[in-house]
Amino acid sequence: MMMEDFRVEQESLIRDEYNEEDNSTNTSSNINTNYEKALSAIGFGKFHVLLLFICGLANSSDAIEILCVSFVLPSAECDLKMSSTDKGYLSSITFLGMMIGGYVWGSLGDVLGRKYILISALFFNALFGALAGLSQTFQILLLCRFLSGIGW
Repeated sequence: MMMEDFRVEQESLIRDEYNEEDNSTNTSSNINTNYEKALSAIGFGKFHVLLLFICGLANSSDAIEILCVSFVLPSAECDLKMSSTDKGYLSSITFLGMMIGGYVWGSLGDVLGRKYILISALFFNALFGALAGLSQTFQILLLCRFLSGIGW
């Protein structure tokens, strides 16, 4: 009951502040002021901390995805008998996948909703990242790294 009262109080506070419009010509300043007031009224809670943590994990996953090639490349060079050109392809193929995936996942996120698409993209990235770790040939490794990049 108290949570509902608090929520009703917040909504009425926000509604009142939005109804108090200035007749000034500087609408940009007015919009910024209303935005600041709305953020102050909403506050910062457990949801925001959890969201910040989850986004931090996603950002860490992205960093690890990019940096892992520098650790894998020396041993993959020997095991897969890669040339300098092959090493260049392996280093850049993830970024090509990211470029394509950004457009695909971004467009889908606008249509289907960002939460569902973010979870799907992270799963896609994890799946092909794991398969890249299990690949036995250069071509399969290159394909998995490309598809992993599309997932992110």
